[in-house]
Amino acid sequence: MYRHIVNVITKQKVFKETRLLYTDCVLILSEQVEEECSSKVQQTPVLAINNSTTSAIQKTIQRTLLKIYKTGMIASLFVQSLALVAVIFFGLSFHAKTRQGILMINTLSLLMWMIHFWLLGAWTGTFLIGLNIILSVLLLFKERQAWIRSMFFVFATVILLFTATLLTWEGWHSLFALCGIVSIIMAKWQDHPDKIRKFAVIASLAWIVYDLCIGSWGGITSETLIVGAIIFSLRKRKS
Repeated sequence: MYRHIVNVITKQKVFKETRLLYTDCVLILSEQVEEECSSKVQQTPVLAINNSTTSAIQKTIQRTLLKIYKTGMIASLFVQSLALVAVIFFGLSFHAKTRQGILMINTLSLLMWMIHFWLLGAWTGTFLIGLNIILSVLLLFKERQAWIRSMFFVFATVILLFTATLLTWEGWHSLFALCGIVSIIMAKWQDHPDKIRKFAVIASLAWIVYDLCIGSWGGITSETLIVGAIIFSLRKRKS
């Protein structure tokens, strides 16, 4: 299992391992330039390229790759910051005065999470969060529609999420995304605040494992903050 975790974490994804990729490109292209220049010098002295020309070509390549590296780093920071933005929306949702307001702002938070996972190439997380957005919209009409309040709706939701997990299977860590999203759904159906918080803790812990496997450091930071805030809240209520 340890080797599998290492393989998953080190697996190349969008915006990951940018520094190593940049270094490898510089070395490979530099070697190719040197070999090409050397062969030209040996085969046709008239077209021989001196060391200064070779050095100029290498510097041009390095400057180009450095721009690519910087662009990748900026993009990576943007992707990771989306998770923090999602948590900010999640925190703001609890300041809404109505249940509809809470769900609407929470939907914006889920949208940020979905974009975050999509840019990381984490398809299980992307589709599960997308389904959660649809469910959140349906829950806006919970008081008007009896079928949304029924247990059949809950079971159908779990089956739908399980099917989506199988269709987007990335490895055993996809199960943690499923566990996290199911815990969130169960939390929304609880009436007691403490039970809601406990299900939320389970959900965040499951998402932390999934985030670790896909390289979502912004997600790990965000979920850790959520767990800390919930545990603090539970202890404060007991005291």
